[in-house]
Amino acid sequence: MLALSGCKNLQTVQALSATLVTASSSLDSVSNELTSTCIRQEQFNPALQCADSEKSTKGLIATDTLLTTYFSALGDAAGAQSFTVKTGLDNLTASVSAIPGINQGQVSAASGLAETIATLFTEAAREKALRTMIDQGVPQAKTLVAMLGNRVPHSLSTSLRAEQDALTSQFVTYAEGSLGPDPAARCVDGPKSVDFPKGANFLLALEYCHRLQTIQAKQAAIASYQGALGNINAALDTLASSKSDLTAEQLVLKLRDDVSQLKTNLDAVNTAFGKGGGK
Repeated sequence: MLALSGCKNLQTVQALSATLVTASSSLDSVSNELTSTCIRQEQFNPALQCADSEKSTKGLIATDTLLTTYFSALGDAAGAQSFTVKTGLDNLTASVSAIPGINQGQVSAASGLAETIATLFTEAAREKALRTMIDQGVPQAKTLVAMLGNRVPHSLSTSLRAEQDALTSQFVTYAEGSLGPDPAARCVDGPKSVDFPKGANFLLALEYCHRLQTIQAKQAAIASYQGALGNINAALDTLASSKSDLTAEQLVLKLRDDVSQLKTNLDAVNTAFGKGGGK
């Protein structure tokens, strides 16, 4: 059982909670991209079906929301703030369970985390509430973080690659072959108007390169998304494994290090997938 006496310890947990709330909210933009990239591919292939992508996105965002709610409640417990009953937890777990291919262990983690959150709102003692939050909630949260890590990077990387291939194939046709045998190479230094027989071909090359570079930036940022999940997991491990007073300087420094690395990865994620990134 964790010892949670002292002020500095609780302030540290509060600060960590605030960062994790921001982090889990930021993950939505990456989850949204699974549907967005499919919809963009539909522009070139109207027969493409995006129903599974939409269902996955809905479930993954529900997972992000469950984690956000958990991290928020963690901060409430550490700050002795009044708990407010969170509505819609059942709807969130239903969306998570509807993710195509999700396993029972992941579904159980989602429903278990929702139950842990709901239980906290009836807990009167601040210290007991925080201990419950950590002892019961951390393993469930880690399972959901692992699920995101196992599903999103691979699925998104595959979809972005398909989008890039479809984009290149279509623009090669639009540009009447003027993009050459390696269209992506045209974008390294940027298209030059003198290299194209028509002004329209040059404008198409500019548009192609803009879209291609957006896709490539998102592909590169997947590693930062994975890093952010690793940072969240590390922070949860730090809380779960600490059996001594949370005011210990070593713990405080470790959590600060986790948060610092997390912020670095989130900056890269938000740059590529932030507001408007899925457009």
